[in-house]
Amino acid sequence: MMDEPVNDRYSDDQEKGREEGREEGERNLFKQIIQRRYDVDVLPAWAEQAVNAASKAQIESWTRKSFDTSSLEDLLK
Repeated sequence: MMDEPVNDRYSDDQEKGREEGREEGERNLFKQIIQRRYDVDVLPAWAEQAVNAASKAQIESWTRKSFDTSSLEDLLK
């Protein structure tokens, strides 16, 4: 019984780590998508910073918007 709080904390930490890993994977996939979509070998520093600072919801919104914009600047503004 004394192990329950430790186990709960361990489980919480594991779940947090998994969620962070999923978000990092989504962010990296989004970067690949926009590099290919806008024919950019390396993202400009300003775009990299914007993507790294974006929330999961913002990444999802930009992903949908990427089908309708003609430039990286238009996408991330």
